[in-house]
Amino acid sequence: LQELRRLRGHAAGHPTQRLYGLYERRHLEYLDSNRLDPTLNMLNPHVVAGCQLWIHEHHGYCSRQGLQAEATYARIMKIWSAFLFKRRVIPQDLMLGFELPHLPKIRRRPFSEDEAQAIMAAVRLGASPIRDRAIMLVLSDTGCRVGELCGLELVDILSPDGSLRKSIAFRNTKGGIPRDVVVQQPTRSGGRCLEALRAWLKTRSAQP
Repeated sequence: LQELRRLRGHAAGHPTQRLYGLYERRHLEYLDSNRLDPTLNMLNPHVVAGCQLWIHEHHGYCSRQGLQAEATYARIMKIWSAFLFKRRVIPQDLMLGFELPHLPKIRRRPFSEDEAQAIMAAVRLGASPIRDRAIMLVLSDTGCRVGELCGLELVDILSPDGSLRKSIAFRNTKGGIPRDVVVQQPTRSGGRCLEALRAWLKTRSAQP
């Protein structure tokens, strides 16, 4: 884990590193429960297949009745095997032909008009309705992720002259590639998203 962190430049608390650490521990727990030696020889299809069933049985309380955990574990073990082989720690990648379990994607249907109205009505009931309305409209009108929204700073929405930009700059993206998202501007004032941001900036009490 430390070597991988060094190579990829990840911080100690990086989400990917935490995930790798979690399933590394799961793998070692399985070996211990079956009195198997915790050696790199145990990184093979037979052991990984057995550990998948063990994870499903012992850690199946999480997402999708354990199928998500099972698939994630298998994928990470393939990553580990390829990484160790590439670094010449093991003579061959035994997990190269291992087939990952099929995990159908769940696609939620779009919000209905009633659901969207209920969400915006709930926004007005919070302690900071002006800010929360701006948050919801940025999420809905740009399609950004929650983490991307939380990473926004004033320079990402304001031009050097202090006016609102016509696009929002998301720098903390999942893929690490910054992107500018143009906000719809159907009216002279910029449309509902920019109007909500402008209203929030007028009442914003945080430091610059």
